[in-house]
This record gives sequence, structure tokens and C-alpha cells, in this order.
Amino acid sequence: MGRNYTRSTKKEVSRLMCQRIGTIGGEIRAQQHKCRSIAARIEEAFDPQSRRQFSEIKRTETSRVWEIERTLKMKKLQDLKPKLPEVLDGILLSDEKLREAYGNPTVEVVVLGGIQASENIKAFLRLPLKFRSYCKPDRDTAVVQNEGRAARQRWIIRDKNTNGVESFEAYSRRKERQEDQKEPNRGNGHIDFSNLPVTQLMANKFIHLPAPASEEQEIRMGGEKIQLLDAWESYIKENSDAEGRIVGSNNLTRAEALGRKEIADGVKNRSWMLYGTDKSGKLVLDTKANFLKCMEPH
Repeated sequence: MGRNYTRSTKKEVSRLMCQRIGTIGGEIRAQQHKCRSIAARIEEAFDPQSRRQFSEIKRTETSRVWEIERTLKMKKLQDLKPKLPEVLDGILLSDEKLREAYGNPTVEVVVLGGIQASENIKAFLRLPLKFRSYCKPDRDTAVVQNEGRAARQRWIIRDKNTNGVESFEAYSRRKERQEDQKEPNRGNGHIDFSNLPVTQLMANKFIHLPAPASEEQEIRMGGEKIQLLDAWESYIKENSDAEGRIVGSNNLTRAEALGRKEIADGVKNRSWMLYGTDKSGKLVLDTKANFLKCMEPH
């Protein structure tokens, strides 16, 4: 009973929020339409030169107001951040103070299974576990993402054709009902997975692609795919080096890059394993045999 009460309360809160967002959005759109109508009437009374001057003044003033709003929002975000003292009761808290007092910590690498790690490998293993490097841009990946975008558009088109034109509030309520239908736990110990989409399971054997949209919509989506690929190729051509990498995207030192290459070769050809520790957040280089041995009862 408590569970149903919590779910119903969340639904009502979500409904009220959607209603409020829709109301405010309508008010904003009404004011924008009013502003554009007034500006259009004013421009009609000007000659071409005055109209260009008016447009320039309007653009300058809009940019000025947006900059003021951006500055205020940034200040608000900074004010929301917790302000911790550099020293509290004699304990150093800030990174700068800790670095001045103790210097940068020396990270001890973790290499198991009898692997003889080179200095390059050690340099890579000293990187934080959550460190992210930027790979070389791949056109095939861009093409796949483009096709995925087109598939999502077809699903959206099918959804609109099935349910018709609906307000934001009606759309939110419909999605809430669909989420309720997917819920496997029906209460009283009854579990039903029949309405759960296969995409929410750990694995599934079937992939259902949406049916093609209308001829006009498919032509439009095809044109968008060509434009996106043209923009991708233009950006790569203007911002990549001779090797095809984005200029300034290499955030690895030479030693770290060579170490990563050595580790990748070891994983592929020598049954090495690279994983992370739970608590210390370190990278671990190990052999598959040693890893499996440590997983045995002991």
C-alpha cells in the first residue's frame, strides 16, 4: 500500500510539474510572438537602409541582454557551489595547500602475474582509473551514428502517427501509463514480464527496426544524413593533423601512449588483463591465468 501511495504521489507531482512547465512555455511563446509582431510592424515603416540599421541594433541589444543573463546564471552557479576553507582546524583541505606541503603523490603501479612492465607501461598505469583519452575520429562511426539518428526519427514519426497531435501534458501522462504497464511487480507476489521491452533486458535475440516513413520524410532524412556527413568531413579536414587526429586532442604523453600500445598488444597476444581496483581507483595489469587463480576459493 505504501508503495502504491509513493508511486501515485510521484505521478501527481510529475503531472503538476509538466502542467506548470507547459503553462510557462506557452507564456514565453506568446511573448516571443508578440515581440516578433511588433518588430515586424516597426520594420515595415522603415526604408531598406533604416531596416538594416534597426536589425543591427536589435541583434546587438539581444546579444547584450543574453550576455548579462549568462553572467548572472554563471554567478548563481558559482554561489551554489560549496565553499570549503583551505585549512580547517589545522587540517589542509585545498589541493594547492596540500601540493605545497607534500608535493605530488607518487603513484605505485599494480602489476601482477609475473609481468615485467616497461617504464612506458608503468607511465600508463599511473593514470587515474577514470582518465579518458580521445580516439582518432572514424568515419564509419559517424555513419553508424547517423543511421541510428534516422532510426530514432522513424520511431518518433511512428509514435506521432499512432497517437496523433497531443499536448506536452497528455504526452507525459501517456508515457507514465506506459511505464506503469512495463512494471513487472504487480503486487501480492505477482510478477509479470510480458510488457517489459526486450531492450530493457540484459540481453535479447531480436532487434526490431521501425518501418520506413513516408517518401517525403525519408527523402528529408536522407538529405539530413548527407549534410551531417558533409559537416563531419569538413570539420575533420579543417581541424585534423596529418594522421587524422583532432589537433590538441592528444592528452597522453609519449610514454603513456607507447605504454597503452604495449598493453593493448599484451591483451591481444599474451593473455594479459587490464582492470581497475574498487577502492584505490588504480589500473591493474594482470595475466588471465593469475586472475582466474585468484578467483578460486581460498
